[in-house]
Amino acid sequence: MRSGWVDPEQLLAHPLNYRIHPQFQQDAILANLDEIGQYKPIQLQDGTDVVIDGHARVRIALREGKRLWADWTDLTDAEVLIALATGDPISALAEFDRQKYAELLHDTTSTEAATMALLSRIAEEHQIIPADDPLTDPLTDPDDGDAESAGEDEGPSDGSLLALVDVTLADPSHEVERGDVWHLGPHTLICWPVVDGWDRWAHRLHDDMLLAVHPGPFIPLSRKAEAQPVLMVQPDPYIAGHILDRWAEVKGEATLSRESDE
Repeated sequence: MRSGWVDPEQLLAHPLNYRIHPQFQQDAILANLDEIGQYKPIQLQDGTDVVIDGHARVRIALREGKRLWADWTDLTDAEVLIALATGDPISALAEFDRQKYAELLHDTTSTEAATMALLSRIAEEHQIIPADDPLTDPLTDPDDGDAESAGEDEGPSDGSLLALVDVTLADPSHEVERGDVWHLGPHTLICWPVVDGWDRWAHRLHDDMLLAVHPGPFIPLSRKAEAQPVLMVQPDPYIAGHILDRWAEVKGEATLSRESDE
């Protein structure tokens, strides 16, 4: 019927909305909103301002103080129930073309850690990327206690994983060796095993820092990294080199420095 901006404070969640939105999904939605904006309007029932579709975005908008673009529809109360009961399940009936999605990943880049973590989960679930070769790990709070759960790496990668996120297969321009410690502005990158080598990097983790294990090239450029310094532990010199490359492209070579880690 009409479209426009709406204050989420004015909206009502439908009492029969059955969809539960875990924190992982909310983080991915917020990353989407921050990086590309709200490209899909929420759906409201005209005359009631009851949310038909977009409950998670409304919750996030309330928390972040954002307005939302909405479409008001003239659905009756009975039709709203049909929309709620069938909307997401109908979307879920679509089949997944693994090859097309792999091609999509090849052309998709993001500076948001939550977005990269989401792409990793989707690709893993559909066996586009092996489960033991994650695209990237989301930033981990030092208090979470799960930082070392990923286990040891099996040696340097061949770059096939990074190719899916539009990182060249050529060798990175920054050469990194095991044991190297680099400073990327306020962040620290150490190329060393996560579990077996914890005693070599753990003393560098302070209370005000975030910990990223097995990070991908976009971690230091993520939204969380803008707010807090990050200690990155990446055993693979190849991926570590690409982390430095991407940082230098955005922040400048002068913000990089290598220290001796004897």
